[in-house]
Amino acid sequence: MDLKAVTFDLDGTLYPEYRIIFPSLHVFARHARLIYYYSRVRREIRSINPIVDYRSKQAELVASYLGQAVAPVAHLIERVIYGEWLDAIGAMRPYRGLREIIARLRASGFRTGVLSDLPLARKLIYLGMEDLWDFASTSEEDGYLKPHPASFERMLNALGVTPHETIYIGNNYEYDVVGAHRLGMKTGFFSSRSVRGSKADFTFPRYSHMRDFLESLLACS
Repeated sequence: MDLKAVTFDLDGTLYPEYRIIFPSLHVFARHARLIYYYSRVRREIRSINPIVDYRSKQAELVASYLGQAVAPVAHLIERVIYGEWLDAIGAMRPYRGLREIIARLRASGFRTGVLSDLPLARKLIYLGMEDLWDFASTSEEDGYLKPHPASFERMLNALGVTPHETIYIGNNYEYDVVGAHRLGMKTGFFSSRSVRGSKADFTFPRYSHMRDFLESLLACS
């Protein structure tokens, strides 16, 4: 492969998602209805096109399910989802050795990127990985969530690479693999889940498999 860029999803890809369950329990317990409908809206909003103002549309949809006014719900989402929830998972850590491998990839000349559907700046600081990236952003900045192409295209432009020169690794088949594949990017599916007719170029059932793949890129560089 003639790869010039190695890019990643964040949640469940750079760290095990199960690690956020226990620290998040008190937030879920106090705001169960909000989080339930927020998660529901995040699934529904992916099919809306175009979206003029993503955050406003998200708050409008959540408020309609809660039967409340939009303004206080928008404030609640900012305080709980983008505030308390992120603070609750501040003790999470990346997969062992992953930070070092990505640093070596970058030092070897690969461009590196991380693209998440959720705000990621504070998460990267919590993970101790904030200094590893040539591109780090959330798809919310484009007003859409993955698998919409807007954020993938912005990432490619920012990195100065073509789709065929880039691999995107994520743990969600529908959002990460399908979204990146549609643009012609190489894809890595980090999951033990089996998908019939998978479009992923590589599948990593365990972290050790993804780690070995990244090490192989270093060996060939």
